[in-house]
Amino acid sequence: MNLLELAIKTAYHLGLTREEREGLSSVFCEDAVVTSKAATAMILQSFMPFREDYFYIVFQGETGEIEVSVPDALYRSLEEGDRIRLFYRKVFSISYNYAPPDFSERQMLETKVVDHEFVEAEKLAEAE
Repeated sequence: MNLLELAIKTAYHLGLTREEREGLSSVFCEDAVVTSKAATAMILQSFMPFREDYFYIVFQGETGEIEVSVPDALYRSLEEGDRIRLFYRKVFSISYNYAPPDFSERQMLETKVVDHEFVEAEKLAEAE
């Protein structure tokens, strides 16, 4: 066993070798219904206070509930119950670590959806 391999094994047993990366899916498209809306403001303090507004909409889509941050104009144009065609990406957290007894390189151990990224939305006509 060389010195590098010993260092990696020691770091692994101390829990220091796990690596988290973020990944984005390709664009998904599904029809959805607006179920709730929320607006929040964040005040950032530096030498001058700065306010940034965030607008969130929760949609019930074909694959479940999707919460995304949306532009102000879209937030104001949609009401609960509106039907839309939503384009979004899934944001993944991807975990890598060594898998004993192989300490030659990290392997992907876990992938999970941690967020959704808004791409575009089209309001659908009301059903008759």
